[in-house]
Amino acid sequence: MIEENLKTKIIDVLRLASIEIEKGQIEIIDRGLPHQPKSLPVGMNGIYMFKFEGEYLKIGKVGSKSNARFLSQHYNAMSSQSNLAKSIIRSERFTNYNLTTESTGEWMRDNLHRIDILIDVQLGVFTLNLIEACPMGQPRGTSLLANYEQKEFRSLQGSSPSEHIVGWRQP
Repeated sequence: MIEENLKTKIIDVLRLASIEIEKGQIEIIDRGLPHQPKSLPVGMNGIYMFKFEGEYLKIGKVGSKSNARFLSQHYNAMSSQSNLAKSIIRSERFTNYNLTTESTGEWMRDNLHRIDILIDVQLGVFTLNLIEACPMGQPRGTSLLANYEQKEFRSLQGSSPSEHIVGWRQP
């Protein structure tokens, strides 16, 4: 059900932008809760979404040559300068879970709902950017990291302009 509703929204947005797609050029995969991440298929760009208790924590995109980012970096706080595991550990919202750099990845696989959108590279970067920017629900106004120093928040957000740490719910 999630896949069909989301696909309908995406197709509507692409039509407004006069982008024609063929069957198989976009695939939406609901990895579920718990979930197991899978590799980015050859010839595909990807968008990944992580939800917790109905709220999107992170929506990001990767090009076809960024499988590590798509598959594993967000589950390992030490893997990169900016990733979801690191953000979760730093967030006051998750302090009751006593998460560490070692335990966060497994906790994420067990407690976050993941949805992936695979997009044929032939559709281009513009299409990837447009789909990533599509709102999946209504803005709630605050981000996961809103309680942290604005300087630190800007540095996390600024490290990769193609990713968004968000906090909004589906209607």
